[in-house]
Amino acid sequence: MEIDLLGTAGPRGWPEAGCRCASCTRMRAARRALEPTRVLLDGVPLVGIR
Repeated sequence: MEIDLLGTAGPRGWPEAGCRCASCTRMRAARRALEPTRVLLDGVPLVGIR
């Protein structure tokens, strides 16, 4: 079994659009962004996991 984790942020990515918390503000100021977490199990995307 091969598990691949793609992206490491929450379901909407990070920084989250419209969020004004210190963490999201710093990420935007640094022009950085992380993709939402996605998981592949043996090359097949897992959807709807929590």
